[in-house]
Amino acid sequence: MARRRRASGKQPFLVEFGGALLRLSHRVPFIGVAVAIACGVGWWYLRKSTAIFGFAPMLAIVLAIFGGFFLLLALIGLLRNLFPERGEKRGEKRS
Repeated sequence: MARRRRASGKQPFLVEFGGALLRLSHRVPFIGVAVAIACGVGWWYLRKSTAIFGFAPMLAIVLAIFGGFFLLLALIGLLRNLFPERGEKRGEKRS
C-alpha cells in the first residue's frame, strides 16, 4: 500500500516546535537549561501525584529523562561556545 503525503507539505506544529527546541538548546545553552528546569519542575509536581488516571508517576519519569537530555544538550552547546577553536581544527583536518 502506498503512503499518502500531506497535501500542504508542512509538518505538524508539535514536530516543528520540538525540532526548534532541539536546535536552539545546543546553540543557545540558556534555552536548554530553561527547558531542563521546566521539566524538573514538572517532575517535582508529578512524582508523587495520582492525577491523570494514575499515569502521573510515569509522566514524571519521562519528564526527568527529557530534562536530562536537554541539560546534556545545553552542556554540549556551552562547551561549543567556550571552545570554538576545537571545531575549527576538525574542519582543517578534513580539507
